[in-house]
Amino acid sequence: MTHPSRPGGIKPDADDIQAYQRERRTRMVDRIGDVPEVKGGGAGLSADGGGWLQWLIILLLLGGAYYLYQQLDLARAQLTLDEQRILRLEKQLNITDESVSETSDQFEKQMQFLDTEIRKLWDNVWKRSKEQLAEHETKITKMEKSLESINKQFETLNSKVAAVEKANAADKKELANLKVQLQKTRDMTETNWSEIAELKQGGNIADKVAKLESRVKANEEWLESVNAFRKQVNRDITDLRTTIQSNHGGTP
Repeated sequence: MTHPSRPGGIKPDADDIQAYQRERRTRMVDRIGDVPEVKGGGAGLSADGGGWLQWLIILLLLGGAYYLYQQLDLARAQLTLDEQRILRLEKQLNITDESVSETSDQFEKQMQFLDTEIRKLWDNVWKRSKEQLAEHETKITKMEKSLESINKQFETLNSKVAAVEKANAADKKELANLKVQLQKTRDMTETNWSEIAELKQGGNIADKVAKLESRVKANEEWLESVNAFRKQVNRDITDLRTTIQSNHGGTP
């Protein structure tokens, strides 16, 4: 029954209630959004630590969203119960209209009482529902911002890991070149010493021996500089690894 004293003069039927519930579920899913995918970094960093932490935070946030969704279901269930009570009161009002045998004053009082109760119920239901929905939407908005912040942090971490991996690859290539040069220098030194030994056994050729010894000494000095550079590169690699572990361990 449609009564002019009801807010808006419109009574929601079962189809309207179901459509409203479907719309709220759809809005809940749309607001949560997709879980961001985090690309795995090198050297097992993201797989061992960052990835596990990301999924833990995402699961906690999704659990909170599910809890809010359950609260919304409870609010909708309460709304349904109140609407059913309103329908019963309206049915009672119809019965009263059909079977009333009281005086016009008593009938008017009964009508006013029923209308007042209906207005109270509607006001209470909609006020409480709006407050709960506004609170839940605020919490969901905060969760969305937290997910966005986490996604940006992991993107930054992936960029740092990629840069470190690139630098590490360049250092490895440089080390390989140094090893080749070092081996060549050693071979050259051994050849020079062999030539010196042969020259010493062949007669008085002091000038040639002195030149060869000078070359050997120069090669040895260059070899020492190569070794010093190799040690410096090794120290740089160790520092890079320490930096990676420090950044990975300090990521929130």
